Amino acid sequence: VQTCALPIYDGSVLYFADNRGTVYVDADGSNQRVRKKLEAPFPGESPDGKWYVTTRYGKPGFFIAPIGVNIGGPETRHVVKSAAACCEIARWSPDSKYLLYTAYEGSSRNCLQLWTTNLETGESIQITGTGTPSEGLKHCVYVDSAQWSPDGSSVLFLEDGTLSGVYRLFLVDPDGGNPRQLLRDDSFGGPTWDAGAYAWSPDGRAIMFGVLRVW
Repeated sequence: VQTCALPIYDGSVLYFADNRGTVYVDADGSNQRVRKKLEAPFPGESPDGKWYVTTRYGKPGFFIAPIGVNIGGPETRHVVKSAAACCEIARWSPDSKYLLYTAYEGSSRNCLQLWTTNLETGESIQITGTGTPSEGLKHCVYVDSAQWSPDGSSVLFLEDGTLSGVYRLFLVDPDGGNPRQLLRDDSFGGPTWDAGAYAWSPDGRAIMFGVLRVW
C-alpha cells in the first residue's frame, strides 16, 4: 500500500493506492475493486442525492451531472476547468453547494493546496497556501486528503511533509480563515511522528486518527 487508507463520507468505503492504482474496499474488508480507466472515481454522489461529480480522462478539472445521466451528455457541467486541479477526488460540502479539492499552487508540481468551488456562482477560491489566511502555516496538502466537518463549518486535512518533513493534521475554515494545527508537535512525547488515517465522528465533535510512527 502506497498511501494510508482514507474513509469516504460515512466510513462504509475506504480507498487507498497501491501498484494497481486506486483501490476501493468496503469497511468490513469485502468487495475490493480497482478503479480502471474511464471508470468514475469515488466519492461521486452529492449529499442531497441530485448530482454526481467525476473526472474525465483528457479533460482538466471536474464535471457534474444529474444522478442517472451519463457524464458527457448535454446535462453535464464542467464546473472546475483549471488544469492545476489535481487527482480524482472532489468532496461535496454537506449542503451540496461546494466542491473541495486539491490543486497545484502556481507553476509548482510538487506542492498541492486546497480549493473550493461554489457550484451556484462558479467562483473558485484557494483556502490554503500563498495569499490566504493560512499562508503562515507553510505546508503542502496531502493529495485528496481533505474532509468537510459534518456541519460544513471546517475542513480537516493532512499536510504532506514536503516542507516540514512530517505529516500533521490541520483544520481550516472553508474561506481559508482560522487555520490551526490539530495536535501539538510534542503530543506523543517527541517532535517526530506522523499522523495516519483519520475521520470525523458523526456529530462533528471529535476526530479519530492514527499515528503511523513515533521515534
